[in-house]
Amino acid sequence: MGEPSTPGRIALDILGRRHVIACGPGEERRLAALGALFEARVRELAATLGDIGESKLYLAAALTFLDERAPQFDPETEARVQALEERAADALHAAAERIEQMAQRLSV
Repeated sequence: MGEPSTPGRIALDILGRRHVIACGPGEERRLAALGALFEARVRELAATLGDIGESKLYLAAALTFLDERAPQFDPETEARVQALEERAADALHAAAERIEQMAQRLSV
């Protein structure tokens, strides 16, 4: 069915439709395995959700994979982490300034 996979290009069959995408050298096997996982998820969702359209099935599959692999993502946590990183950077900067001032006093 259609164009086969070649070095630098991989053909993925999802729901009977061939999608050919570019890839880096040596990535073909991994992308083929990921494509098979993706198709299995799309088929699973199609059985559950029915005929909602290809793009919605693909989106639902992608979101479920992301949800499984990034359960720690939480916008509030991300904001707290960013605030803590900023406070730590400010504290380090202040400490560096104090050390520099002390070094100047000692060298006089």
